[in-house]
Parts: sequence; C-alpha cells; structure tokens
Amino acid sequence: MIKDYVVFDDYVDYSGPFELKELYTLIDKYFKDRHYDKNEKKHFEKNSEEGRLIELTLVPFKTVSEYIKMNMEILIEIKNIQDIIININDKKKTIQQGDIS
Repeated sequence: MIKDYVVFDDYVDYSGPFELKELYTLIDKYFKDRHYDKNEKKHFEKNSEEGRLIELTLVPFKTVSEYIKMNMEILIEIKNIQDIIININDKKKTIQQGDIS
C-alpha cells in the first residue's frame, strides 16, 4: 500500500538581484548534501518584452530502503529576468534581476 504524506508545504517569494548560476549551484548542493538524486521534471524558458521567464519543476528523491522512497516536489518560477551589471571591487559583473517564487 502506497501512502503520500505532505510533511512541509511552504512558499518563498523574492524580488530583486540574484545570480542565476549561483541559484542553480545552491539547489544542487542542497540535494547532494542530503543524498537526494536530482530529477528535473520540467525546464521551460521563454523570452518576452518584460524579460525572460524560467519555470522549473524538480522532483528529487532518496531511496531509504526497498520499502521507503522519499521525494520532494519543488516548483520554481522566475519572471521578468533581466541582466544587470554591478561593480564589485572595481570589476564589472553581470547578474540577474527578477521575481522568484
């Protein structure tokens, strides 16, 4: 008999500057540190006048035993992504700005 339990159901919203590559690295590291296998179910990108749109659906899983398999479902939507240039120690760096939910 298979049972599903929702253990944690939370939402995070952020609007402002971020580094897209660093966000992907952070997500991968989080799964790897907790011994989850990353499973990218959906990856969608679209360019528009307001900026880029990225939609990700991740379903990482961990097999604990032959009877127990744990998984998460993570939906990430990044809207209005635009590249911006910032100065760090007199060096120019390109990062992104947008709305993450």
